[in-house]
Amino acid sequence: MLKHSNLSRMTCLFCASALLVACSKPEREKPDVPDEDTPQIVIDVQGNLNVPLEGGRVTIPYHIVNPVEGGTLSASSSEKGWISDFTYQSDTAVVCNVSENTETESRSTVVTLEYIYSEDLDAVRSQINLIQEPAVDWDYDMTATAFQGHYYDTRYGHNGEYNYYTWLSDKPFDENGSAQPGGTYYLFDMYAGAPDDPLKPLPPAGTYLLGEDGSTAEMTFSNSYSRVTGYNDLGEESINEYFSEGTLVVVYENDSLKMEAQLTDRAGALHRVVYAQPVPEYLFGDGGLGEEYLTIERDMNVVPVYAGASYFSDENGIMEVYMTFSDMKTDSEGEFITPGSALRLEGVYMPLDEDGKIAVGTYNLTSEYGDAFTMYAGEMYELLGYLFPYGCYLEYTDEEGDVYYGFAVEGTMDVKESNGIYDITCNFKTPEGHSVTCSYSGELEVTGVPGPLSTLTEDYTLEFAETSAIGYYYGDIMGTGGGNWYVKVSPSDGMTGDGFITYLVGEGLDFAAGIPSGTYKAAASANYIYPNEYQVGYMSGSGLGGTMYLGGYTESGVTSYAPATSGDLYIENHGDGTYTFSFSFLDDKGFTWDGEWTGRIDFSNSEYSPAGPGYTPCIR
Repeated sequence: MLKHSNLSRMTCLFCASALLVACSKPEREKPDVPDEDTPQIVIDVQGNLNVPLEGGRVTIPYHIVNPVEGGTLSASSSEKGWISDFTYQSDTAVVCNVSENTETESRSTVVTLEYIYSEDLDAVRSQINLIQEPAVDWDYDMTATAFQGHYYDTRYGHNGEYNYYTWLSDKPFDENGSAQPGGTYYLFDMYAGAPDDPLKPLPPAGTYLLGEDGSTAEMTFSNSYSRVTGYNDLGEESINEYFSEGTLVVVYENDSLKMEAQLTDRAGALHRVVYAQPVPEYLFGDGGLGEEYLTIERDMNVVPVYAGASYFSDENGIMEVYMTFSDMKTDSEGEFITPGSALRLEGVYMPLDEDGKIAVGTYNLTSEYGDAFTMYAGEMYELLGYLFPYGCYLEYTDEEGDVYYGFAVEGTMDVKESNGIYDITCNFKTPEGHSVTCSYSGELEVTGVPGPLSTLTEDYTLEFAETSAIGYYYGDIMGTGGGNWYVKVSPSDGMTGDGFITYLVGEGLDFAAGIPSGTYKAAASANYIYPNEYQVGYMSGSGLGGTMYLGGYTESGVTSYAPATSGDLYIENHGDGTYTFSFSFLDDKGFTWDGEWTGRIDFSNSEYSPAGPGYTPCIR
């Protein structure tokens, strides 16, 4: 509790020289106060004084009318809990300290200024009401550390406005322009006046408001494109929302760009995003395929001279495969020799087959991911200001090199097989009502299907040198009744040796108590882990998660790793922030990796992070 203190009241006596007069007692002169004009305190603020929710030092400007020599001013408040430490600045201002308002309701206090102008403590007073804004209970509150901006001059402004297409995120996009697992990405499709330097464009400073439907008015960000998209550490989408209202403030200060957005999404959640970094550069966007693209306007039939299928990913026994059938031959570098057609089926889902066999059956188009014997319908989607075709679509390149697209939104693919020969028939319809057909007969194999994940070639006992350890607590985010804990142990900077990660659920929900001691066994499900279980190791894209041995550390990551598929993990919590982890696991090749580690773990409480079931961190 902050304590209240006032300047001590003072009185000043004006003494006159004593005159030696017979039979007279010397008299003390009264203060030199004007007979008619009494002092007055004028507070130089009209109405109430509004204080921001974060508080801090607050200045109350004032001046004295008819001041008296030796007069003193003091200040006091009716509230002694959150306003304190009054100080005084040269008879022009009172300054006080206001603590942060962490409540969701505003609060107020009356501050009284008192001016004593006589030895008899004659005084005048003036009051002002301080009102402090309420704290906002943000559902999402992010400090952005990554920035990517694209400048499109006036090509998208309906009335000549300049377009600044801006991403703020807590993780940068990867080298392929893709969002990273665990990242949250806010897009602001901003419109304003021309940049000061067209060769180094930056959005003008000021406050931008969420625009009206279809509007690109200056000092707005469009509600058609501006949005937030977030991913858990498995790369699964955890949020994808557009906004119903919001502001974005842009400030340039001391070679830094400061942006703060306060937003409400269409689901009603409240967002705050703050970015403060050295002034970045905006890229000159070339629009990718452009604002528009060419559409196939006739029926098309592909007679393949090329067929290919490649593994993309798998989850829960279902693999995603990319397939291509083309009537074009390829050159020495594997590129198609145009003109011609390529039927691209990006997002074909089938049961996982480690031998690369294509599942026989009928595949249906869908706009959902993941079910076996489905294919993702074709569409043109936008990312970072660029347009990309995706799903199932026909790409036709004419003699002039112009590319036309026909997206499959209805239809099926039938797969039959006999003695290693596949008969594959595709019948699709585009949104314009044109047919896209293709028949292939021949050998075909899904390439790139990964084998066992482990890099071990024999049993291995981990060797720990000097290590550091971090951890995160996520509360009961899986809804299985226990606290979710993530631990990463790795060699300290500049050191060699082994490390490991684990994701587990302990009994109880006490963050302060730490991970409960006990024996933890492999969970049967990757997405629902119960108390006294750990998540088995896995790879998602290039990310390693669950419970994994990690070794061969380089600047770009680890070169040796093995998942835990079964075995016991024993944890002893010593009660002083240190732990002992003893373990013996089997990897997916049948090799054992084991070891014992003791050390301190620095935990962060991430219980209220916006994640859902299945949220488990990855090592990339």
